[in-house]
Amino acid sequence: MSEFNYDLAKASFPSFGDYALIEMKRHGVPNEIYTHKVVGTYQSNAWVDVPIQSPPTAVIHKGEMQAVARVIVCGISEDSVYTVRVADMKPRTMPMPDAEVQQLMQFYEVKDIRSLIDQQADHVKMLQLRLSPFLNEPNPVARVREG
Repeated sequence: MSEFNYDLAKASFPSFGDYALIEMKRHGVPNEIYTHKVVGTYQSNAWVDVPIQSPPTAVIHKGEMQAVARVIVCGISEDSVYTVRVADMKPRTMPMPDAEVQQLMQFYEVKDIRSLIDQQADHVKMLQLRLSPFLNEPNPVARVREG
């Protein structure tokens, strides 16, 4: 599963690329919270009620329009998109980096994880360029990728 965004100081929740926590209905056991990817937002009077049942069915709610988001369940079946009311969603918070990552952030004098990732990516590119003359195979072989 890929991460869409790292910038915590961006547009308000939810926007494209955010991760949201939404309650899913379980029968016979307590409901569970699943992570969803937000793929769009708009105003509507039709959305899937929370806790979400299987299959998720949108219901038209009479009255005023509400802010809703189009979401995809992460890791289960990422081929179906459904609409959920924003008021029923909770943002997934980014955990604090562990001690080793915090030490790296201090060493490289960066303020957030995204800056650290970008800086490390630049270091890897420079290292690849410097080592490229030594990494060439004397007899190139056409490699077939399996899978």
